[in-house]
Amino acid sequence: MKGYLKGQVEEPDDKQKGAYRKTDAKESKPLKIFKRISDLTYIKIRNFIISYVGFLKTYRVYVKIWLGLWLFYFNVITIVIEFFAFYLHFLKVLDFIEIYRYVYKLLLDGQTAFRFIPFFAWVIIAVVALEYSARKRGYAELNHRERMNRGMLNERPIVFGYDGTMGSGKTLKEMSSGLSYQVELRDRAFEVIVECDFLFPYFPWIKLERELKKASSFHVVYDIFSIRRWMRKKYAKWLKTMTDDKIFGYDYRRYGIWHNDKLKVESIWQVLEDYACAYFIYSVQCSLMISNYSIRSDEILYDLGHFPLWNHDFFRRDARLMDAYSRRSHIVDFDMFRFGKKMLKGNPNAHALGFGVYLFTEWDKERKNDLALRENKVTATSEEANQKNDLTNTLLKMIRHAVTVRNRRFIVVIYDLQRAGDWGASGREIGEILHSVEETDMRPVLPFWAPFWYFEMFYSIIFSKFVNLYYTYRHVRSDYTLPMYVMHGFVAKVKHIYECVCNTFNSKRCTIEIENGNLSGRTYTRYQYISSMKDFSERYGSSCMEAVFERLAEKNKVGIMDLREYADKMAKDDELLSQHSYMQDDFHSDDLLSA
Repeated sequence: MKGYLKGQVEEPDDKQKGAYRKTDAKESKPLKIFKRISDLTYIKIRNFIISYVGFLKTYRVYVKIWLGLWLFYFNVITIVIEFFAFYLHFLKVLDFIEIYRYVYKLLLDGQTAFRFIPFFAWVIIAVVALEYSARKRGYAELNHRERMNRGMLNERPIVFGYDGTMGSGKTLKEMSSGLSYQVELRDRAFEVIVECDFLFPYFPWIKLERELKKASSFHVVYDIFSIRRWMRKKYAKWLKTMTDDKIFGYDYRRYGIWHNDKLKVESIWQVLEDYACAYFIYSVQCSLMISNYSIRSDEILYDLGHFPLWNHDFFRRDARLMDAYSRRSHIVDFDMFRFGKKMLKGNPNAHALGFGVYLFTEWDKERKNDLALRENKVTATSEEANQKNDLTNTLLKMIRHAVTVRNRRFIVVIYDLQRAGDWGASGREIGEILHSVEETDMRPVLPFWAPFWYFEMFYSIIFSKFVNLYYTYRHVRSDYTLPMYVMHGFVAKVKHIYECVCNTFNSKRCTIEIENGNLSGRTYTRYQYISSMKDFSERYGSSCMEAVFERLAEKNKVGIMDLREYADKMAKDDELLSQHSYMQDDFHSDDLLSA
């Protein structure tokens, strides 16, 4: 055994192999005894502590009572009262000598706690306090980076895309931008709500909101234009009978129906129309992303029956509750983007283009350039819809007019492609192309004094050494022993803690070179931040088009072990022919052989 651990591996004979098979997955006697003892002691204590902590999290009043009792016990209340008394006294007499006496008395009052709590407990308290402070700083930095992402996105036009080679992370950046833009659209809607509210502060907005919800539940309103039609019908009814009930219970005689902001005079009905549109965008209980691949979002709506509030925090989600609050993006219907001919005649989704974040992966393969379309004999006069007669590019050029509320746009199109030139110049000139130039390593954003950095050093030492020992042990043995069981569990726990911290606070900076679509060649640099907790928490599958190959694989019966191997250093002629290569086919053509 000692020799094996040093790497001196010998091939066992058949007799030894039979003995090994008898010990497969067997537990040693010390390990069995250890498990029995732990079941009676450690497991019960651990379960009790976990349940007790859960109880205290649920009923926090007991924690507050406990902290209050300790504050009284350690004279903290007395110290606080004496501080204010000294402060008021000092302002009156301005005696600086009294400061020394106060500090001395403060040490005397605090010695109860210092003497009672042992030194090792103070060390634990200090580490916990540092960890709490470091995590707070870490969350603040992650939120700051997310705000910087939104600032970068607000500079972009309505249509823009990421390009790059396979595996360069272009779909990741596109998806991350979609998540941020979804929050941005709701925040824009909230800004419109606040703006309209303060134009007519005495309007009973809750009545308008509840009637709008009722109309939405009966599918009377479902998009911005249906809301405008609904509000204009309300306005027509009010003109016939001008009562308060016809204007949602608003006392218009007392508070008026006009607002003058020195730029324009605005009617309350126009404000109500804008408010209803913004409220619908803000409160709709589904994802605002429409895409050609699945994306998970985790916004949480708090609605007590009054005004709803959204929780957009990407960094404090509990993965165990993911299924409870997750939503998936909507499936895009490309006929929505076709001004011209549609692929499906009478498609009910053909005119469903509305507010939201539209995300497309592999956009160059969807649209193609003029050269590829010419080779495929695609023409504008074809009876069926194609890239030349569907007028998608025309729609994209006019898309900002589709959804605008109080001069704010509520639609954006983000795509990714491998080569910008594979989309024709007419399409590319619509927006901007974002090139990923450089990326830093993923590192936690915790401050340098965080206990994590010392823990990381400890983890890197023990994990690398244990992995070599563990798999050498696995090579020579198939049973479970107590020392390996304990070490394996300990190292796994350390690794789990390390991964949880990294997965929560890891972030990297991507340098983005932005090129205007007009092919002028001018570029400028911006930064985008990718964070683990936001972008890697089961958001999407990087192989989002896998279903295409899975469908083809259903016809396959050949695996890698079934493929021929080369017989020698140089490939034989029949081996080259078996490649079914265009080049080899040319080399073996009749014209070449007869030359």
